[in-house]
Amino acid sequence: MNALNKCLEKSGYFIIIFFIFFYNCSQAQETSDARLSELLDISGISITINSMEEENLLKLATEHITDPENALTQDEKDIFMQQLRSSVLKNQVVSIMKQELTTDDIDYLLHFYKNDLIQKLLEAELQMKSPDAAKGIKIYFKNIRDQLPSKNRINKVIDIVNATLSTERAIFILAAVKREKSRALLEFYGQYNEETEQKLNYQISIYQNSVEKNIRDGIRLASMYLYRDFTNKELTNIYELLQDKKWLKFQVAYTDAITQSLSKGLNTGLKSILNYRKLPKA
Repeated sequence: MNALNKCLEKSGYFIIIFFIFFYNCSQAQETSDARLSELLDISGISITINSMEEENLLKLATEHITDPENALTQDEKDIFMQQLRSSVLKNQVVSIMKQELTTDDIDYLLHFYKNDLIQKLLEAELQMKSPDAAKGIKIYFKNIRDQLPSKNRINKVIDIVNATLSTERAIFILAAVKREKSRALLEFYGQYNEETEQKLNYQISIYQNSVEKNIRDGIRLASMYLYRDFTNKELTNIYELLQDKKWLKFQVAYTDAITQSLSKGLNTGLKSILNYRKLPKA
Protein backbone atom coordinates (compact mmCIF):
# COMPACT_ATOMS: atom_id res chain seq x y z
CA MET A 1 0.00 0.00 0.00
CA ASN A 2 2.86 2.35 0.86
CA ALA A 3 4.46 1.51 -2.49
CA LEU A 4 1.18 2.32 -4.23
CA ASN A 5 0.87 5.63 -2.36
CA LYS A 6 4.44 6.55 -3.30
CA CYS A 7 3.72 5.66 -6.91
CA LEU A 8 0.54 7.78 -6.94
CA GLU A 9 2.41 10.60 -5.24
CA LYS A 10 5.11 10.52 -7.91
CA SER A 11 2.44 10.31 -10.61
CA GLY A 12 0.78 13.34 -9.12
CA TYR A 13 4.00 15.29 -9.35
CA PHE A 14 4.45 14.10 -12.91
CA ILE A 15 0.93 15.18 -13.89
CA ILE A 16 1.45 18.61 -12.32
CA ILE A 17 4.78 19.04 -14.12
CA PHE A 18 3.17 17.80 -17.35
CA PHE A 19 0.37 20.36 -17.20
CA ILE A 20 2.71 23.17 -16.17
CA PHE A 21 4.97 22.33 -19.12
CA PHE A 22 2.17 22.27 -21.66
CA TYR A 23 0.55 25.37 -20.14
CA ASN A 24 3.86 27.18 -20.58
CA CYS A 25 4.14 25.87 -24.15
CA SER A 26 0.60 27.11 -24.83
CA GLN A 27 1.44 30.51 -23.37
CA ALA A 28 4.61 30.64 -25.46
CA GLN A 29 2.60 29.71 -28.56
CA GLU A 30 0.11 32.50 -27.91
CA THR A 31 2.94 34.94 -27.28
CA SER A 32 4.67 33.86 -30.48
CA ASP A 33 1.46 34.30 -32.50
CA ALA A 34 0.85 37.72 -30.97
CA ARG A 35 4.42 38.87 -31.63
CA LEU A 36 4.28 37.59 -35.21
CA SER A 37 0.95 39.33 -35.72
CA GLU A 38 2.55 42.51 -34.37
CA LEU A 39 5.41 42.06 -36.84
CA LEU A 40 2.94 41.78 -39.73
CA ASP A 41 1.33 45.01 -38.54
CA ILE A 42 4.54 47.01 -38.08
CA SER A 43 6.01 45.79 -41.39
CA GLY A 44 2.93 46.85 -43.37
CA ILE A 45 2.03 43.31 -44.39
CA SER A 46 -1.32 43.43 -42.59
CA ILE A 47 -2.26 46.49 -44.64
CA THR A 48 -1.23 44.65 -47.81
CA ILE A 49 -3.47 41.70 -46.88
CA ASN A 50 -6.36 44.01 -45.99
CA SER A 51 -5.98 45.85 -49.30
CA MET A 52 -6.55 42.71 -51.38
CA GLU A 53 -9.83 43.77 -52.90
CA GLU A 54 -12.67 41.28 -53.14
CA GLU A 55 -13.38 42.41 -56.70
CA ASN A 56 -9.87 41.51 -57.89
CA LEU A 57 -9.92 38.12 -56.15
CA LEU A 58 -13.30 37.30 -57.68
CA LYS A 59 -12.05 38.39 -61.10
CA LEU A 60 -9.04 36.10 -60.77
CA ALA A 61 -11.26 33.15 -59.88
CA THR A 62 -13.85 33.69 -62.61
CA GLU A 63 -11.80 34.90 -65.59
CA HIS A 64 -12.60 31.57 -67.29
CA ILE A 65 -16.33 32.39 -67.25
CA THR A 66 -17.17 34.10 -70.54
CA ASP A 67 -20.95 33.55 -70.63
CA PRO A 68 -22.78 36.35 -68.74
CA GLU A 69 -25.50 33.87 -67.82
CA ASN A 70 -22.92 31.93 -65.78
CA ALA A 71 -21.84 34.99 -63.79
CA LEU A 72 -21.60 34.47 -60.04
CA THR A 73 -24.62 35.22 -57.88
CA GLN A 74 -24.15 37.12 -54.61
CA ASP A 75 -24.54 33.86 -52.67
CA GLU A 76 -21.74 32.31 -54.73
CA LYS A 77 -19.52 35.35 -54.19
CA ASP A 78 -20.06 35.06 -50.45
CA ILE A 79 -19.23 31.34 -50.53
CA PHE A 80 -16.06 31.99 -52.51
CA MET A 81 -14.81 34.78 -50.25
CA GLN A 82 -15.22 32.82 -47.00
CA GLN A 83 -11.66 31.49 -47.28
CA LEU A 84 -10.21 34.72 -48.64
CA ARG A 85 -11.32 37.25 -46.05
CA SER A 86 -8.39 39.31 -44.79
CA SER A 87 -8.80 37.95 -41.24
CA VAL A 88 -8.68 34.35 -42.52
CA LEU A 89 -5.67 35.05 -44.73
CA LYS A 90 -3.77 36.77 -41.93
CA ASN A 91 -4.37 33.87 -39.52
CA GLN A 92 -3.15 31.41 -42.14
CA VAL A 93 -0.09 33.54 -42.88
CA VAL A 94 0.76 33.65 -39.16
CA SER A 95 0.28 29.89 -38.87
CA ILE A 96 2.66 29.20 -41.78
CA MET A 97 5.28 31.83 -40.95
CA LYS A 98 5.70 30.75 -37.35
CA GLN A 99 7.07 27.47 -38.69
CA GLU A 100 9.83 29.41 -40.48
CA LEU A 101 10.73 32.17 -38.01
CA THR A 102 12.20 31.73 -34.54
CA THR A 103 11.34 33.91 -31.56
CA ASP A 104 14.75 35.53 -31.94
CA ASP A 105 13.98 36.27 -35.60
CA ILE A 106 10.70 37.95 -34.68
CA ASP A 107 12.23 40.04 -31.86
CA TYR A 108 15.08 41.10 -34.13
CA LEU A 109 12.71 42.10 -36.95
CA LEU A 110 10.44 44.06 -34.60
CA HIS A 111 13.49 46.12 -33.69
CA PHE A 112 14.59 46.30 -37.35
CA TYR A 113 11.29 47.87 -38.43
CA LYS A 114 11.62 50.63 -35.82
CA ASN A 115 14.55 52.09 -37.76
CA ASP A 116 13.65 55.68 -38.78
CA LEU A 117 14.56 55.17 -42.43
CA ILE A 118 12.59 51.92 -42.64
CA GLN A 119 9.62 53.73 -41.08
CA LYS A 120 9.91 56.46 -43.74
CA LEU A 121 9.99 53.75 -46.40
CA LEU A 122 6.87 52.08 -44.97
CA GLU A 123 5.02 55.40 -44.95
CA ALA A 124 5.91 55.89 -48.61
CA GLU A 125 4.77 52.35 -49.45
CA LEU A 126 1.50 53.04 -47.65
CA GLN A 127 0.85 55.93 -50.04
CA MET A 128 1.28 53.50 -52.93
CA LYS A 129 -1.73 51.54 -51.66
CA SER A 130 -4.03 54.57 -51.83
CA PRO A 131 -6.60 54.93 -54.66
CA ASP A 132 -4.79 58.10 -55.84
CA ALA A 133 -1.43 56.35 -56.35
CA ALA A 134 -1.92 55.69 -60.08
CA LYS A 135 -2.89 59.33 -60.65
CA GLY A 136 0.13 60.49 -58.62
CA ILE A 137 2.53 58.34 -60.68
CA LYS A 138 1.10 59.74 -63.92
CA ILE A 139 1.48 63.35 -62.74
CA TYR A 140 5.00 62.67 -61.41
CA PHE A 141 6.30 61.36 -64.74
CA LYS A 142 4.56 64.15 -66.63
CA ASN A 143 6.34 66.71 -64.47
CA ILE A 144 9.81 65.16 -64.84
CA ARG A 145 9.47 64.39 -68.55
CA ASP A 146 11.95 67.11 -69.50
CA GLN A 147 14.37 66.36 -66.67
CA LEU A 148 14.59 62.68 -65.84
CA PRO A 149 16.42 61.46 -62.71
CA SER A 150 20.14 60.81 -63.14
CA LYS A 151 21.33 57.37 -64.22
CA ASN A 152 22.96 56.98 -60.81
CA ARG A 153 19.63 57.56 -59.02
CA ILE A 154 17.75 55.24 -61.37
CA ASN A 155 20.31 52.51 -60.69
CA LYS A 156 19.97 53.00 -56.94
CA VAL A 157 16.21 52.53 -57.19
CA ILE A 158 16.62 49.43 -59.37
CA ASP A 159 19.08 48.00 -56.82
CA ILE A 160 16.47 48.45 -54.08
CA VAL A 161 13.73 46.89 -56.22
CA ASN A 162 15.97 43.88 -56.82
CA ALA A 163 16.82 43.66 -53.10
CA THR A 164 13.15 43.67 -52.05
CA LEU A 165 12.36 40.71 -54.37
CA SER A 166 9.11 42.53 -55.20
CA THR A 167 9.14 41.57 -58.89
CA GLU A 168 9.87 37.92 -58.16
CA ARG A 169 7.20 37.87 -55.45
CA ALA A 170 4.55 39.34 -57.75
CA ILE A 171 5.30 36.87 -60.55
CA PHE A 172 5.52 33.92 -58.15
CA ILE A 173 2.19 34.71 -56.47
CA LEU A 174 0.35 35.37 -59.74
CA ALA A 175 1.64 32.15 -61.27
CA ALA A 176 0.83 30.13 -58.14
CA VAL A 177 -2.78 31.30 -57.84
CA LYS A 178 -3.32 30.86 -61.58
CA ARG A 179 -1.98 27.31 -61.34
CA GLU A 180 -4.18 26.58 -58.31
CA LYS A 181 -7.30 27.87 -60.03
CA SER A 182 -6.67 25.64 -63.05
CA ARG A 183 -5.86 22.69 -60.80
CA ALA A 184 -9.12 23.17 -58.87
CA LEU A 185 -11.15 23.07 -62.08
CA LEU A 186 -9.31 19.98 -63.36
CA GLU A 187 -9.70 18.18 -60.02
CA PHE A 188 -13.39 19.01 -59.77
CA TYR A 189 -14.11 17.58 -63.21
CA GLY A 190 -11.89 14.54 -62.61
CA GLN A 191 -9.38 15.55 -65.27
CA TYR A 192 -6.33 16.14 -63.11
CA ASN A 193 -3.60 13.59 -63.75
CA GLU A 194 0.12 13.46 -64.51
CA GLU A 195 -0.37 14.44 -68.14
CA THR A 196 -2.62 17.44 -67.43
CA GLU A 197 -0.27 18.51 -64.62
CA GLN A 198 2.67 18.60 -67.06
CA LYS A 199 0.60 20.64 -69.54
CA LEU A 200 -0.47 22.99 -66.76
CA ASN A 201 3.10 23.54 -65.57
CA TYR A 202 4.16 24.28 -69.15
CA GLN A 203 1.34 26.81 -69.58
CA ILE A 204 2.23 28.50 -66.28
CA SER A 205 5.88 28.72 -67.35
CA ILE A 206 4.83 30.47 -70.57
CA TYR A 207 2.57 32.78 -68.57
CA GLN A 208 5.41 33.74 -66.20
CA ASN A 209 7.70 34.59 -69.10
CA SER A 210 4.97 36.63 -70.81
CA VAL A 211 4.23 38.86 -67.80
CA GLU A 212 7.73 39.20 -66.34
CA LYS A 213 8.86 42.23 -68.36
CA ASN A 214 5.64 44.19 -67.82
CA ILE A 215 5.65 43.49 -64.09
CA ARG A 216 9.34 44.34 -63.71
CA ASP A 217 9.03 47.59 -65.69
CA GLY A 218 5.85 48.53 -63.85
CA ILE A 219 7.40 48.01 -60.43
CA ARG A 220 10.53 49.97 -61.39
CA LEU A 221 8.48 52.92 -62.64
CA ALA A 222 6.27 52.86 -59.57
CA SER A 223 9.38 52.71 -57.38
CA MET A 224 10.81 55.86 -58.99
CA TYR A 225 7.67 57.60 -57.78
CA LEU A 226 7.77 55.82 -54.43
CA TYR A 227 11.31 57.02 -53.64
CA ARG A 228 10.88 60.50 -55.10
CA ASP A 229 11.33 62.21 -51.70
CA PHE A 230 14.38 60.16 -50.66
CA THR A 231 17.89 61.53 -51.04
CA ASN A 232 20.53 59.49 -52.85
CA LYS A 233 22.23 58.92 -49.49
CA GLU A 234 18.97 57.54 -48.04
CA LEU A 235 18.58 55.24 -51.05
CA THR A 236 22.08 53.89 -50.47
CA ASN A 237 21.32 53.34 -46.77
CA ILE A 238 18.02 51.58 -47.57
CA TYR A 239 19.79 49.22 -49.94
CA GLU A 240 22.35 48.38 -47.25
CA LEU A 241 19.60 47.75 -44.69
CA LEU A 242 17.83 45.40 -47.08
CA GLN A 243 20.89 43.14 -47.24
CA ASP A 244 20.05 41.98 -43.72
CA LYS A 245 19.82 38.15 -43.69
CA LYS A 246 16.99 37.98 -41.16
CA TRP A 247 14.98 40.50 -43.18
CA LEU A 248 15.52 38.45 -46.34
CA LYS A 249 14.46 35.31 -44.45
CA PHE A 250 11.31 37.16 -43.40
CA GLN A 251 10.52 38.19 -46.99
CA VAL A 252 10.93 34.63 -48.28
CA ALA A 253 8.76 33.26 -45.46
CA TYR A 254 6.05 35.85 -46.13
CA THR A 255 6.05 35.18 -49.88
CA ASP A 256 5.65 31.46 -49.25
CA ALA A 257 2.93 32.00 -46.62
CA ILE A 258 0.76 34.42 -48.60
CA THR A 259 1.11 32.26 -51.73
CA GLN A 260 0.02 29.13 -49.86
CA SER A 261 -2.87 30.99 -48.19
CA LEU A 262 -4.16 32.54 -51.41
CA SER A 263 -3.78 29.27 -53.33
CA LYS A 264 -5.62 27.29 -50.66
CA GLY A 265 -8.40 29.86 -50.42
CA LEU A 266 -8.77 30.07 -54.17
CA ASN A 267 -8.88 26.29 -54.59
CA THR A 268 -11.38 25.79 -51.77
CA GLY A 269 -13.53 28.75 -52.80
CA LEU A 270 -13.75 27.74 -56.44
CA LYS A 271 -14.63 24.14 -55.60
CA SER A 272 -17.27 25.40 -53.16
CA ILE A 273 -18.90 27.43 -55.95
CA LEU A 274 -18.87 24.43 -58.31
CA ASN A 275 -20.37 22.18 -55.63
CA TYR A 276 -22.98 24.82 -54.82
CA ARG A 277 -24.03 24.93 -58.46
CA LYS A 278 -24.62 21.17 -58.40
CA LEU A 279 -27.05 21.45 -55.50
CA PRO A 280 -30.78 21.36 -56.35
CA LYS A 281 -32.24 24.84 -55.93
CA ALA A 282 -35.48 25.35 -54.03
